[in-house]
Amino acid sequence: GEVVMDPIPIKKDIIGILQRFFKQSPEFTYKDDQDKTRIIIADIYGVDRKNVEQYPAVLLARGTMQYTKLCLGDFASSAQSAMSAPQPSDSYECQVNGSLVCQCVSYKGAEAERIAAMVASFLQMTKREIGKHLRIKIQNVAIGAESTLKDWPPGLVGVPVNFEYSYNVAWKITDMDTVIRGSITT
Repeated sequence: GEVVMDPIPIKKDIIGILQRFFKQSPEFTYKDDQDKTRIIIADIYGVDRKNVEQYPAVLLARGTMQYTKLCLGDFASSAQSAMSAPQPSDSYECQVNGSLVCQCVSYKGAEAERIAAMVASFLQMTKREIGKHLRIKIQNVAIGAESTLKDWPPGLVGVPVNFEYSYNVAWKITDMDTVIRGSITT
């Protein structure tokens, strides 16, 4: 079946939106050229750690995702009468609830705090516009506790900005028997 949305473009899109936001910042100006930028904004698993040692950064990581059914029992109701037994449907709808963490890092704790405040304020103030653009709902923007980062160079301070998002997914399986029973041998 075709899935309407997946988490990878959401993270990539938020990275792009934050890069464009920081291009306008006089204090932490983002530039596409790594030699001219004053802040790194990237996927936490795709960043060169040497660059993070030179510049403050906003590093994004996806948190837990949960799929919640929107239809009780995954049964089609439109073609059934109240007296007939429910029949399984090949159409499914669910709500996906996920989260992203924007880890704001610097060797200076106050600088990491300042960047986190900028990210959180921007996300909170523009969550409706971002949501319309990405077809998601953003909620619960929060700044976490400042801490040193394990598995990173000593002294690097991180301040996480967490937010939750949700969106609906609908898909249809065209041949359920082939999908479910096609490879099962008895």
